[in-house]
Amino acid sequence: MVYLSNYLEARNKKLAKHHQPRQIVKGERRRHVISQVMDVLDDFRFSAWEHEGSTRAGLRSALCIAGHDWTASDIESAGLIAAAFQKLAKGARPSWAEGQPEYTAPVEACNWCKSPLEQFHVDRRERFCGVACATAALKYRDYSTHFNEDSMGRAAYRILQQAKTRPRECAQCGTSYQPIREGSDQRFCSYRCRDASMTTLPVKPCLACGAKFKPHDKTSAFCSPGCSATYRFQSAHIEKECACCNKGFVAKISTALYCSNACKKRAFKGRKQSPVDEFWCDELGLIDKPPADVIAIRQPLTIAVFDGWFRRAA
Repeated sequence: MVYLSNYLEARNKKLAKHHQPRQIVKGERRRHVISQVMDVLDDFRFSAWEHEGSTRAGLRSALCIAGHDWTASDIESAGLIAAAFQKLAKGARPSWAEGQPEYTAPVEACNWCKSPLEQFHVDRRERFCGVACATAALKYRDYSTHFNEDSMGRAAYRILQQAKTRPRECAQCGTSYQPIREGSDQRFCSYRCRDASMTTLPVKPCLACGAKFKPHDKTSAFCSPGCSATYRFQSAHIEKECACCNKGFVAKISTALYCSNACKKRAFKGRKQSPVDEFWCDELGLIDKPPADVIAIRQPLTIAVFDGWFRRAA
């Protein structure tokens, strides 16, 4: 079986080699042509593949004029373009739907006549301005499979179905509209009215920045946590006594200990006193730890100081 598998593998390689199309442009000339094709393909405006058809036709025509067969010229031009795309690394080729004009068209314009849509049609997320454009889109527009499997086809068909229903009155704004189906329970003319009907609390301004926002509950007064923290910091009024100079001050937060940065630094220096400083404070009759506003006398640890510690302990 091993011999048979090796034989089949060798035969398949041989057949693939014989059936492989022969390259017309080779060597340094091929690299130069691929470089020129890359320059042409990379100079695009809307899509990386917009110059593929014209470039392939031009290469094929040049090879045919040079005396090569049409089929061989077409295969060679396709190979040159494939090599150029591989070096450009443009990624996956777009789908059929992404190649249609409406893929990049704005939602505020009709998909067929390109005229601006009214705000009523935009709120209803319709892509056609009326029945005439929807009918033309169903009749003359190309579809990859069936119009019902395409988003634009469904949008056109929905407009035609709405034109057959009797008008209703919107439960939110009172505007007359036509529902999707005659027996549907649709109550609003657009998605905007539907969303507005779900708002039970009125919009009110933020206490910090003044911007209008939709509150989550009746007690909400700020549009964001940042505005809430800013408002609390600005309106805070906490009377405290400085732990360094013992003067009264108004704090912004409840954990504040010092009235200024100067007192904070002096207190930090006081907490960093060494055992030698504590000895001299005791010798001078001060408290166990010097206050922050006293600059303690610092002296190197000598033999006399060291013996003094043991005498006091005895």
